[in-house]
Amino acid sequence: ELAAYKYMHILLKYATDNHFSNPTFFIDDGVSGVTFDRPGWNEMIRLAEAGKIQTVIVKDMSRMGRDYLKVGYYTESFFAERDI
Repeated sequence: ELAAYKYMHILLKYATDNHFSNPTFFIDDGVSGVTFDRPGWNEMIRLAEAGKIQTVIVKDMSRMGRDYLKVGYYTESFFAERDI
């Protein structure tokens, strides 16, 4: 979808401008953000659990997911516990 590539371009520019090297994009094009059972999301979480992710950058929190309680869990607990 065009929107996904637009977001990717915005995030790539941000990563480049702020010296984040080797960005990896996890895209769940066509899958609702209402669910956290999304292929790209699941892969990112798997890599985070394996210690292979240092930083997560999103355009805005609604892009992470629509369930603000789960978004809060990931941003305040899951990622924090892993120094992400």
